[in-house]
Amino acid sequence: MSDKTNQLELIVRQSGLEITSPKAKQLLDQFSGYFDIAADWEKKASAIVVTDASQTAEMKMAREGRLFLREKRIAIEKKRKELKEQALREGKAIDGMANILKALIVPIEEYLDKQEKFLEIKAAEEAERLRIEAENKAEQERIAKEKAEAEERERVRLENERLKKEAEEKERKMQEERAAAEAEKKRQEEALAAEKAKAEAERKRIEQEREAERKKVEAEREKERQKAAAEKAKAEKEHQRKQAELEAKLKSIITCPHCNGKLYPDGSKAHSEDGTIASTDAATEGWKMESKEFPADVVVTAMTGIFICEKIDELHEILNYLTGGNLFTHQLSRALSECALWLKQRHGDLLNTEDVQKVFLIHCLGDRTTIQLAAQETQELLRSKYGMIAVTPIVYELNLNDHYYESQRG
Repeated sequence: MSDKTNQLELIVRQSGLEITSPKAKQLLDQFSGYFDIAADWEKKASAIVVTDASQTAEMKMAREGRLFLREKRIAIEKKRKELKEQALREGKAIDGMANILKALIVPIEEYLDKQEKFLEIKAAEEAERLRIEAENKAEQERIAKEKAEAEERERVRLENERLKKEAEEKERKMQEERAAAEAEKKRQEEALAAEKAKAEAERKRIEQEREAERKKVEAEREKERQKAAAEKAKAEKEHQRKQAELEAKLKSIITCPHCNGKLYPDGSKAHSEDGTIASTDAATEGWKMESKEFPADVVVTAMTGIFICEKIDELHEILNYLTGGNLFTHQLSRALSECALWLKQRHGDLLNTEDVQKVFLIHCLGDRTTIQLAAQETQELLRSKYGMIAVTPIVYELNLNDHYYESQRG
């Protein structure tokens, strides 16, 4: 059996027909021959290949084959229509016969079904009756409920009208009372406004007097401030002059190559009998150019005001030594300023070290904990690198209680 025949049988099976039924055999007989023709011409057509205009024989054979296959295709279509029309006529005949038979059988079947299901039918009729009675009862209850609700709504409406009239009467009385209260309030406000205007006039008069007094006091204070500023400028100028003179004097000291004595350029002695440098003027009389060693971190603390040393007593010690006295608390600020200037002129190179510069930066930007850690680290580095540093006391007179610095401290 060829593959084409197998395809026909597969189509028959898929349609639902039994392959052994007469109808199926009839269909296979009608169409199987065409499969053989199609297979034969499939081989012939593949052998006909036209590639040149001179192949007239092949072109003629292709035409003959095409017309032959067209004839078979038309025959197949005609056979399809014949078989389908016959099947439609058979279907109509089958439907007609079945309808006649059903028309005879169905009434008898329905009658017998009623006789068989007599009890079920009676039960259904009773259930329907009960359902109708329940619906009628529910409808009566609904009507009664709606009537009661309508009566209640009417009662509420009448009660609302009564309450509305009472509220309107109450509102009218309240409006009359409010009008009387507004009139009284207006009278009181007018009286209060008059009293307030009088008080405001009195307040302005007092304020004008106070303003005049304030301006007077401010003028006096400004005069005092100008006086203090002049005193400050004078004191600063005098301090700078003395400092410059001292620095020039100290820088001009020379050492005698024979006796190692300290001399000024004019030949006068620059040291006292005990070998210490003599005072440059009356203001420095009594001071000696002795030196004392202090830890490097204590010296940096005195120069910068940034607390790097371990104990505050160390700062007090160096300030007392530099100023030659035992400082009081209110004198520390001025003393620190003077000592910082004195130390920077002699040991300012310490401030340019990387360690101290790092502390300056952290002190400006860091938090409290960071500043403390950096100060502790710098203290250890300064002590390990520079150890002890010899410093000399200030050789000019300090006035740590003058008017200007006292006013600034206050």
